Amino acid sequence: MSRVAALASLAFVGGVLPAFAGIECRCLYRGQEFEQGAVVCIRIGARARLARCDMVLNNSSWTFLTNACPTAQLTPLPEAAVRTLAARS
Repeated sequence: MSRVAALASLAFVGGVLPAFAGIECRCLYRGQEFEQGAVVCIRIGARARLARCDMVLNNSSWTFLTNACPTAQLTPLPEAAVRTLAARS
């Protein structure tokens, strides 16, 4: 009898697993959907943190990667260039 139960459970699992194989993981942030693996700078109050869309226990979830988002900084213009630009305006 245990052999029949084993075959029945195998048939059940074989029929159910393919149904779950195509689940898409999407995370939401500010009304936009992001696919699994997307990296986004998320603002929480005054702070901004870098996060990745992941699947945790079959639920979409943001995994925080760093406590700050990458930023670019401009190199200051030399004073001579600032004077030239000011003279033109």
